[in-house]
Amino acid sequence: MSNTSTQKTPYFLPAEVVRAIARALDSKNNSELLDNKCQDLYLNKNELDQLINTHIYKVIEKVELKKSVENELKTLIAQMFDDYLKVVANYGLSERHRDEIGPWVVEAFFCPYLINIVSFLGIRTRPFEKTDYIELMTNNSTSLELAFKIIERRVKDWNTFYADLPQGDKDKITAWRRGDDIPSQTSLMSILNTQNAPKNVLVFLLTARAIEYFKKQNDYELLTQYFKSPVSFEALMVQFEDLMSALYERDMQYVNTLYQNKDEQFFDRPSTIIVKLLDLSLNSFSKDEIKQAKECFVKAFELSLYRSGRLCNHIIEVGFVIASWQESPDMSLISKLKSVQNLYGYTLPTIVTEDAKRKKENLVEDWEINMWRSNAQKVFNDFKVELPEKYQVSSAILPVYLDAKELELDLKKPNKKVKLNENSKLHRDKNKKKQITTQLIWNTLLEDLDAVNKLLQAGADINILSDNNESALLIALQYMNLIEINEPDDSFYQALKDLSYTPKTINAMTSKKHLLPLLSAVQTGRLDVVEHIVKLGADVNKKGGGSHLDALTTCLFLIGTIKNSKLSNNRFSMIAQDPKTAIKRMSDFEFSTFVRETQGSLGFNRQQVTNHLAQMMKSSDAMALLKEVSEVFKEQTQANYELFDLSKMRKIAKLLIDQGANPSARYDWHGIHGYTPFLLACELNEAELVSYILDNATEYSKDDIINTVYRDRRDGQAIGYERICKHFKADDVLEVIDRHLTLEISDEVN
Repeated sequence: MSNTSTQKTPYFLPAEVVRAIARALDSKNNSELLDNKCQDLYLNKNELDQLINTHIYKVIEKVELKKSVENELKTLIAQMFDDYLKVVANYGLSERHRDEIGPWVVEAFFCPYLINIVSFLGIRTRPFEKTDYIELMTNNSTSLELAFKIIERRVKDWNTFYADLPQGDKDKITAWRRGDDIPSQTSLMSILNTQNAPKNVLVFLLTARAIEYFKKQNDYELLTQYFKSPVSFEALMVQFEDLMSALYERDMQYVNTLYQNKDEQFFDRPSTIIVKLLDLSLNSFSKDEIKQAKECFVKAFELSLYRSGRLCNHIIEVGFVIASWQESPDMSLISKLKSVQNLYGYTLPTIVTEDAKRKKENLVEDWEINMWRSNAQKVFNDFKVELPEKYQVSSAILPVYLDAKELELDLKKPNKKVKLNENSKLHRDKNKKKQITTQLIWNTLLEDLDAVNKLLQAGADINILSDNNESALLIALQYMNLIEINEPDDSFYQALKDLSYTPKTINAMTSKKHLLPLLSAVQTGRLDVVEHIVKLGADVNKKGGGSHLDALTTCLFLIGTIKNSKLSNNRFSMIAQDPKTAIKRMSDFEFSTFVRETQGSLGFNRQQVTNHLAQMMKSSDAMALLKEVSEVFKEQTQANYELFDLSKMRKIAKLLIDQGANPSARYDWHGIHGYTPFLLACELNEAELVSYILDNATEYSKDDIINTVYRDRRDGQAIGYERICKHFKADDVLEVIDRHLTLEISDEVN
């Protein structure tokens, strides 16, 4: 990472960090795409993940480490990026220049993380030791010469391997040892990534190459202050955040002094310019000058990126309102706001989907536009700005409206469209003021079974979806869904099940709650229903729902909840009894789901929701109603969960596995990155299902399943099945896995 930067931002952009590591590893470091991304303020999380995968992870995979070591190493690197972006998102450095702050960030942030990674390699890459890796960094000689001396000392069969090398390869090694040049990744791979090469020599030399590159680009003495026992990521973050806070306070004191002394320098400070631009934007919007408001906002937003810390979060919320209320909502700006919001780790209510036609962060749903529009005054209240009445929409929940003529059943035109939800203020498309559905779907929603049967007899097309991507079959499945607060009713399903459905209908996902027919089928707890939906062509690996999970994971979560159904009741009771604490305890993921479910009607950040609930608590009638609803919820939930049968749920899980459900599919949950159905089955001590997963796995996929680790973003730990089983006392599962591993070793011997 060069000490001199062409960038204006005090912080390194994440793509610059990727490029620095790529150059150290000699991993496609001349990539034009990567260079371009190093200039991109609006890089999204998906693009960053792709860059990390291409320029860092691919090199790790080529080294052919033990799978568990490879996964843990990737986890350490991913955690470094997460923690760095956490710093960028929370601590402002508006008054600092890159040339001043860049070397300090390298020294105080990246160097200790490098020590942690090197320490890990020293523990997991026998025959090398941690002291060997540290010696590479502390010794004054070239890292490659020292590396080969250590190899000669540590690796017993090195001399034999070296003696058998072609003369050309020996000449290359001699040149590297002299320090004539730093070996390329390709050269190292060509000599040492072979079947007869001694174990872990390649990873040791690649590390030596990276350290040598670092020494040439930076003062290697930067590392020496961190050679004590490496500390945890969590401890590193606390230390670094304290330093950042002190730096930020010093900068703000400086700016305040300039302001108090009426010093002209004050007006040229970046923090002052950002606030001034934001103020102009807010005032323009309050005067109904929405185009001018957007122009000023974009300048403020761009200047705040990788500079302003927590202020950037507030700026983004203002931007959503301004972009959504343009005559035609500015989807390009909204996409940029969402990309940064996701990358920085701020709460993001949109669920990522696999829509191949659009970039992941570009997916903006109508309900979100409505949410931002309806929260305009709440956002502007934080800045003490009063908006014109036209912007003061009270709720994001669209009222359902149908006139008498549209309600009348028309059997002569069974596929006649029904228009609803008249609300031009909230809908983002002014040419589409009403949402559209079909008579069949509408009457299914109205629970009018007689009308549904008449429409079917009249030839209603069951494969026409509503604007919301609902089908009559999906609604029928929801009536049987045991996690919904209603008594299960399969009468609509019976009326609709034996008809001919297209794969599009079976795999259609609704736009707000992301409901899927297969997920709803699993939540009925009925094996026959799941079998039916699978036979109709359901994609067993498609993710959906508020938690964005696939069918197998959903099934396993239900098994866990059935075993302890009081947990969901306790969570709801907490919201009814102590809503402030309940909101505070929610993970970002849980809170994002809560915002989606309420459509932002209570606010779309924690403070807004907490304030809204605090206001509700002042009303005895409102609190009494909330407690009454809580009791009804608990009673109905308990009654529904008693209808689930654990043995049938396990049969459903096995059916999904038979149909190709991926037990290694990764998902995020409560700050945990990369949890899988297999790991969840381990947590639940589901020995029968763990055994079934392994029995049905290929030799390659079994290794991948067992060696998968998840990353706990809270402390940077990479955790596999063993630690999960020990923590949750899943001894039965441990026995099953040990038995499979023993058989595997026995097969290899034979």
